[in-house]
Amino acid sequence: MSEQEPIRRDPKYRPNHNRSITISGVIDDALVARLLPEIVRLQSVSRDPITVYIDSPGGDTEYAKLLLSALRASDQDQSESCRLITVALGEASSAASDILMA
Repeated sequence: MSEQEPIRRDPKYRPNHNRSITISGVIDDALVARLLPEIVRLQSVSRDPITVYIDSPGGDTEYAKLLLSALRASDQDQSESCRLITVALGEASSAASDILMA
């Protein structure tokens, strides 16, 4: 039996609540419609990291892919996409786990 390595906090992680979104509840069209404008706004302000807080039972995988595509998008100048920091606040099941692992 091998001993499990303890979970370590990323020393570069600095929460910035001004650059965060929260995925809460079922991932569906209503959630995407609410989050997409916020994602676009955050990316247009700067290319600093975006923290994604997750507490979701999952939902539609196509909507999760849409959120991930938006979060990973580059700007019109083809700059690098924003670094994503994902944090599970509670549940991160199904399609939410895909976003968490991104």
